[in-house]
Amino acid sequence: MKKLICCLCHCHTIGRQWPARDAGFGICTPCADQLRDIVSPEAMRDMYGIRGTHYACSPTEAQCDSLLAEAVAEASQTSELAFQCVRAAHKVACDARHQNPLAAMALLPLLEQSSRITAQLAEIATALEGGAK
Repeated sequence: MKKLICCLCHCHTIGRQWPARDAGFGICTPCADQLRDIVSPEAMRDMYGIRGTHYACSPTEAQCDSLLAEAVAEASQTSELAFQCVRAAHKVACDARHQNPLAAMALLPLLEQSSRITAQLAEIATALEGGAK
């Protein structure tokens, strides 16, 4: 079981890869439920796999833990990248302040926004780490 992207609505879902779908794509339960009245069970199987196996799955606790650990790792990587961007923006702002104070003033809103985003990502990563324990 792994994270997939719904090929219809592009939301994140979990399931098993079906060979008829591009790698990383499947179908989420809400989209599958909407198609149930329109598409025959045979066509659903041909396009998306077996319900409960490839989509509309109920993961085990161990599978949930694994998916959560993966999400925590991704959030940490994203947070680290955002932190590096903020550090770079801060350096540019400091350099600009010494060379051109007006240019530095133009960078301040970007720096403030980057700092807020980094703080939000750190909060998310902390919350995810707390849920994984």
